[in-house]
Amino acid sequence: MPSDLTDSDKDGTTASTSEPKPVKPILDVVGCGVADASPIVVAAHSVRADVRLASSPESLLEQLNWRSREATLEPADVVVFVGVAESLISQQWIARASQLAPELTIAAALIDGSIDQAAYVVNQGARGLLTLPNSLARLSRDLREISDAALRFRASRRNVMKHRRAASALTPAEHEVLEGMLAGMPNKQIAQRLSIGLRTVELRRSKIMKKMKAKSLAQLISYICAAQGHSG
Repeated sequence: MPSDLTDSDKDGTTASTSEPKPVKPILDVVGCGVADASPIVVAAHSVRADVRLASSPESLLEQLNWRSREATLEPADVVVFVGVAESLISQQWIARASQLAPELTIAAALIDGSIDQAAYVVNQGARGLLTLPNSLARLSRDLREISDAALRFRASRRNVMKHRRAASALTPAEHEVLEGMLAGMPNKQIAQRLSIGLRTVELRRSKIMKKMKAKSLAQLISYICAAQGHSG
């Protein structure tokens, strides 16, 4: 007779055969110039990562721009730029990506790069380096190390994204009040500084707290710092 029960041990107790599914890293991969990104894609699939192949570096930078990014788009854990070292450096793809998304793990897969060039790429913001050509085993190992490290900070990265979107919803008038709040000014002083009524300051302050989902000034400061890419 068919049974829906899990496997039983000798004592008659049941043991669940279901295990939590491993968390898959999400990798955005792009070939820069004429570079072939397929070795990185194959290695990423070998470590069971979800791979999204960007059509161009420009399109990937547009995706990294949190102001234009779709709220439904799952943020990547690792972004990999594949290209000739000299080209990656001169085009500043790593530096530009790091500026747009400082919270992300950005890696570079360098083709024929020297030690000096690798150091330069790291200085531009790369948190992981891969070298091409290389064996699938080596690429897979290096990608796993990079993605495992990135996964540990997935929750904090997504919080940064959430706070950035919330901060982008503040109006210019609310930003003026926010500046006073962050400077530690009481409502009356903010009102005097902006030449507006005290009640107006109170209303704007309430809207700021609501939009940022902050329950205290200390929490608001923490959220704003996160939105601006600062720690704390």
